[in-house]
Amino acid sequence: MVFVPAGALLVLVAARWRSAWVTVPLGLVALAGYSMLIELTQLAAARIDRACDLTDFVDNVTGAVIGAVIGLGLALVLRPWRHR
Repeated sequence: MVFVPAGALLVLVAARWRSAWVTVPLGLVALAGYSMLIELTQLAAARIDRACDLTDFVDNVTGAVIGAVIGLGLALVLRPWRHR
């Protein structure tokens, strides 16, 4: 649930640029890398009673992709690239 807003905001911000078709996939890869960093930190600091779990990583990346799809729908409705 944490990565859904991040994916949606990524698309809404990138929709203003012509390079959004490159920026959004790179942003999703960055969000996946951030999730991996969180899981690796939990693995390294096991004494804080947090478990490193592959399903957490998959859930985070899936949330980011779902957020990107929601953001795409919002971008088509809100049209952030249009000047007012």
